Amino acid sequence: MSNSLQLMADRGIHFMTDSGGKRIAAVIDIEKHGDLLEELFDIIVSKEQLAEGDFISLSELKEELIKADKL
Repeated sequence: MSNSLQLMADRGIHFMTDSGGKRIAAVIDIEKHGDLLEELFDIIVSKEQLAEGDFISLSELKEELIKADKL
């Protein structure tokens, strides 16, 4: 195992590879990196919503918050 891969393993990150040695997945220690995984999930959801056009402008958001008496 290379030094960089050993360092990642020591930090709670392990990579799965295909038969050619290409990284295809990662196993990440939730106790060590749970907060980062939540952020990653939020980023993935945000990108999906953006790609689907499922978003509103800041001014629309402000209007909705004002109407709901939350701003």
